[in-house]
Formats: sequence, structure tokens, C-alpha cells
Amino acid sequence: MPVKLAVAGLTHGHVWDLLEQWAAQPGVELTAVADATPLLERARSRFQRVYTDWRAMLNAEQPDIVLACADNRTSAEIAIAALQRGAHVMVEKPMAADLKDAERMLHAAQQTERLLMINFPTRWNPAIHTLLERARRGDFTLQ
Repeated sequence: MPVKLAVAGLTHGHVWDLLEQWAAQPGVELTAVADATPLLERARSRFQRVYTDWRAMLNAEQPDIVLACADNRTSAEIAIAALQRGAHVMVEKPMAADLKDAERMLHAAQQTERLLMINFPTRWNPAIHTLLERARRGDFTLQ
């Protein structure tokens, strides 16, 4: 059974790279996307269903994972709603608009026993992985 992935928002700059990476994973289905900007047209061909409101998407779909890639001021609201509906959540950095929202997100993840991940794209950059591997081999040292 495929893992169903939904995307809430397309305005964060890393979203297109994330979509490429997720689409390349075996067993991942790009199920639904929600965005209220013209960017939605660019993503339409990649997803089974499109929405102009992320709330409507979460109400209609049952995604296993939600990528929150909308304006950072909405990260907490999206993440908490998705977690409460049983989805794991990946939020683009920064995690939230303020510490209170970040704490609310963590609390929701703990209460629902779902994963909440903050995407720091450098973590996935192949060049960084190559440098780390070379450092581990002793090709050079990090100081």
C-alpha cells in the first residue's frame, strides 16, 4: 500500500525540490496539494487532486504525511491540524513564527504520537553528504 503524501502550500522555495525527492521514492503517492496562489497550476499535473484551501484538503483526504510548505506564519496551524488528523508532518524551516507556536506543534505531535520533522534542506544535499563521508574517511578534518 503506498504512502499517501499531501502538500499544504507551495510558496516555500524548497517545495519543488522536495516534491522531486518524494516523487522519486518507491511507494510514495503524491495524493493531493493545496495552494491559493497561481503556483497551484504548476503542481496540478503531479497530484491526483488539487485544492485551493489546505483545510478542505485535510478534511477530504487522509494523507499519511503532510508537507507544510506554505507561508511560515501558517506552519503551526497546518501542522497541528494535520497531526490531529493522524498524519505525520514535515514543516519547512523555520519551524514556526514564534516559540509559542513551536511549543504548540511539539505538544500536538506528542499528544497524537505522530512524527513532526523540520526540513533543513542542507541535510539532504548530496554535496554535504560527500564532504561528511570524506571527513569520516580522514581525507581532511573539520575544525
